Amino acid sequence: FLEVQEKMKGRKHMGGSYKAKQVYLLSGLIKCGKCNEKYVGAKKNEYWSVYECSGHKKGICDNKAIKKEEIEKNVIDKLKEKLSSLFNDKELLKKVNIKYKELRDNTEEDLKIEEKKLSNVKTQINNINKAIIDGFYNPEMKKQMDTLQTEKEVIEHSISLIKNVSNKSEITSVDINNIINNDLLSLESDNLEHIKNVVQKYVREVIITPETIDIKIVLDDTNITGDNHGGDEES
Repeated sequence: FLEVQEKMKGRKHMGGSYKAKQVYLLSGLIKCGKCNEKYVGAKKNEYWSVYECSGHKKGICDNKAIKKEEIEKNVIDKLKEKLSSLFNDKELLKKVNIKYKELRDNTEEDLKIEEKKLSNVKTQINNINKAIIDGFYNPEMKKQMDTLQTEKEVIEHSISLIKNVSNKSEITSVDINNIINNDLLSLESDNLEHIKNVVQKYVREVIITPETIDIKIVLDDTNITGDNHGGDEES
C-alpha cells in the first residue's frame, strides 16, 4: 500500500513511456453519447493519437474526437481514486464471499469438467505427435499443435485456480487488499499491456458527449473472483 502511494505521488501525469508504443488502453470501451457508435483509436501523426467516433467517420455524427493521452489519463486517474477507496471495505468483502461460496460449492463438478477437457486435449496432442513420428507430417499440424498447447495451458491454469478455491474457506480483507494493491501497482507501471488489463477489468464503458465524459466503473465481487459479466456501476 505504501509503495503504491509513493508511486502515485511521484506521477502527476503520464510519462514518455505511454508514447513509446501505440496501445489503446480503452479499446472497445468508449461509446458515442450521440449516435451510440463505438469510438476507435486512430493515429493522426507521429506524436498525436485520438479516439474518434465511428459514426463521425461514416458521416452520420458530429461528435468530437478526443486526444488519446487525455482520455486515458482521465480514466486511469478515476480508476486509481476508486480502487484506493476500497481498502478494508467491509461491504465489498461481504459481497465477495457470497460469490466465493458459490465458486467453492461448484469446485468438485468444475474440476471434473476441466480434467475431462484436459484429457481430451492431451489425446489430440499425442495423436499429432504419433502421426509426425509415423511420417505423416504436414505444415497444418504445427498450427494445430500450437493451438492445442495454448488450450492445454489455459485448462491447466483453470484447474490450478479451482484447486486453490477448494483449499481456501473464505476470502479475507487482506486478500482483497492485495488484489487492489497489485492492480494499483500495475496502473503505475510502465507496462502498457498490464495497464490495459486492469483498465479492461474494471471499466465497463466511457460515454462521450459534446459536453461530458461519463466513466462507468464496475467494482464488486465480479472483479475479485474473476466472473467479469456484470455488476454494480459507478459513474
